[in-house]
Amino acid sequence: MQGSVIGFDPASNRGAIGGQDGNRYEFVRGEWRARAEPVAGMAVDFAADGARASAIFAVAGTREPFSWGKFLLSWEGRISRFEYWVKFTVPYVVVSLVLGFIDGFSGTMHAETGAGLLSGIFTIVGLWPSFMVGIKRCHDRDRSGWFLLLILLPVIGWIWLLIDLGFLRGTVGDNRFGPDPVTA
Repeated sequence: MQGSVIGFDPASNRGAIGGQDGNRYEFVRGEWRARAEPVAGMAVDFAADGARASAIFAVAGTREPFSWGKFLLSWEGRISRFEYWVKFTVPYVVVSLVLGFIDGFSGTMHAETGAGLLSGIFTIVGLWPSFMVGIKRCHDRDRSGWFLLLILLPVIGWIWLLIDLGFLRGTVGDNRFGPDPVTA
């Protein structure tokens, strides 16, 4: 039977599905067979057993709603080049520049090192999201997140990562890290 997820509580690992027959079906995490987390509105295919749903799969071609928390704080899944540049890299650089100017005008910039208070805090806070977004780009290219260690190679590693993660298309179709973010 087909339906859509009404809601899911990760704390209790329980959720509900609204079936195409108009009935409500409860489910537990153990019955969820999709890679993506269950989210409200996600189309699913499932077996109905009374008021319970079992063997639940996400319907192909559906995509879970965008979540900034998952995008910036989780290494699971894949992201496209567009998401990498437009949702992370360009805004990160713009905010860094703006905070650098604010540091310069407000006197919070250290004259000898060129490090500013606000831009420094932003850089430290942005380290984890930078790694998470980078790992997801590696996943899109069907590479492990450990590929980011190339950054430790001065110049060559930086250029390689820029080209590989910033400009080359990810794996076409599903790979071991999830569905294609461009076609999903």
